[in-house]
Amino acid sequence: MKACIDRPARRIAGIFLGALALLQPCCGDGHGTPGDGEEDRRSDGDGPRDDPGIEDAPPGEDPEAGCDGDSCGEDAPCDPCPPVCGNASCEAGEDCAACPADCGACLPSCGEAGGDTCTSAATTLCLDLPLLPSRDCEVCCDRPEAPPIVPNSYHYTDMEDTDWYDGILGIADQGAMICSQNRPPAVPPERWCRLISGDTMTAEEIVDTLHHAFQTDPEKPAKVLIDELQESYKDKIRAVAETMASAYPQYAGRWGVFIENTSPDCRDSDPANPCYGSKADAIQALLRANAIIVAELYVGRGAYCNHGGNYGERDIWLASYFAGDMGEQKRFAWLADQKTLLGSSSQLSVILIVIDDSVGTSDAYIYIDRQFYVWATRTGLRSFMLSSNGGLGAYKWQHYNNSGEVAVSSSNRDNLFAESFSHYCVGGSTESRFPGPAFCP
Repeated sequence: MKACIDRPARRIAGIFLGALALLQPCCGDGHGTPGDGEEDRRSDGDGPRDDPGIEDAPPGEDPEAGCDGDSCGEDAPCDPCPPVCGNASCEAGEDCAACPADCGACLPSCGEAGGDTCTSAATTLCLDLPLLPSRDCEVCCDRPEAPPIVPNSYHYTDMEDTDWYDGILGIADQGAMICSQNRPPAVPPERWCRLISGDTMTAEEIVDTLHHAFQTDPEKPAKVLIDELQESYKDKIRAVAETMASAYPQYAGRWGVFIENTSPDCRDSDPANPCYGSKADAIQALLRANAIIVAELYVGRGAYCNHGGNYGERDIWLASYFAGDMGEQKRFAWLADQKTLLGSSSQLSVILIVIDDSVGTSDAYIYIDRQFYVWATRTGLRSFMLSSNGGLGAYKWQHYNNSGEVAVSSSNRDNLFAESFSHYCVGGSTESRFPGPAFCP
C-alpha cells in the first residue's frame, strides 16, 4: 500500500531517518488526505518510506520544485501526475475523446462539429434546443449549416430505374425532387428526399430518425418525408409533429408527410371512408410545426371518364375531387384554409397518379395532362401548382412495382409529364395542350 507524508513531516523524518535515504520517490495519485495540497502516496512494498529527494537535493535545486526521478518525469509535479493514456485509469484531464483506451469511446455525435462535452444530453440544451438522450458525448452545439429550404415537387420511386425518371431530373432546376428510401446513384443529395415508414416505428423512433437524417446520415438528404399519414396511426403522426415543433423547430421545411389518398366518395361522417377531417388534429399539428404536407390525389382515368357525358362535365367532377369542400369532403381546399387560419408556413404540395393501372397505357400522357389543366382552370387553387410552390409531383416513376408487375410501361412518360410541368407549372399557362381530348371511350 502507498503512503504519503506531507513536506514538513518529511523534513523532520529526514533528520531521524536519514539511513532510509536510498528509497525511491513516488508520484501522487491525487487521492491523499488534505494537507498542504502536495500530498504523495509512495511505497516500495515494505511500508512507509522517507523521501531522500528532500534532504539530499543537489545544490541549487529547489526541493519544492518537483520530484526528480519519479515516474512523473523529470521535475514534474508529484501531485497529481499528468495523465498517462493507456494505463487503464481514467484520470483527471482525460476523457473519452482524449483517451478512449482508458475512459471508453465516445458515443457518435449528433453531427461532425464536435464539442466533447461528455455531459448528460438529457439535461443539456444546445442553442436552447434539447438534445437526444442517446447522444451524451461530442454534443454538437455548433450545428452544421443546413441547405437552403426551397419549394419542391415530390416524385415517388422505389427502384433505381433511372430511365423512368430522367425526365424529372431534367426539370430539377424547377424544383423537382426524387423521393425514395435509398438515394439512387443518379440523384444528387440536394435533389433527394428520403422516405421513411410511418407504420413500423414509434413516434419517438420517427423523431430520432428525422433528427439524425439531417445530422449523421452519410447520404445527407435534402428533405425527409414520412410515408404516410393514415387513419390507423394518425395519433402517432400528431405526436411526431408536436415533438418536432418543440424539440427541433430548426428542421421546419425539411421534413413532412404524405397524406394517404382518399376515395372520390369519402365522407368525414363515415368512419369507414373518411376524408381529411377525421385527421384534423394530426394535420393541424403538422401545420403548427410548419411541416411539408403532400396530398396524394390519385384519380384513375376510368373514374374520370365515368363521371359525366362530356369532358366539361368530367372536368367539373375532377376539380371537385381535388379541392373537396369545407363540409363532408375535406380535401385540399380545406388544407389551404387550415394553413391560413393557423398562420402556418408549411408547404402544401400535390402528387398525381401516373401508373398504368390508373392512367392506362394508350394516350396515358393526355389524361395526365388533363389533370394539370383541370387543376389550373377549375380548382381555384392554381397557385399551389406553380413552380413558386414547387409544382405538381407524381406517384410513381419505375418500370416494375415491388411485386415485379409493371408499374409504368413507358420510359417516355416522365418526359411527357415534364412537358406538362413546364407548360402549366413553370410557364403558368391555363391553355390546354390537348384542347380536343379523346382518351375516354
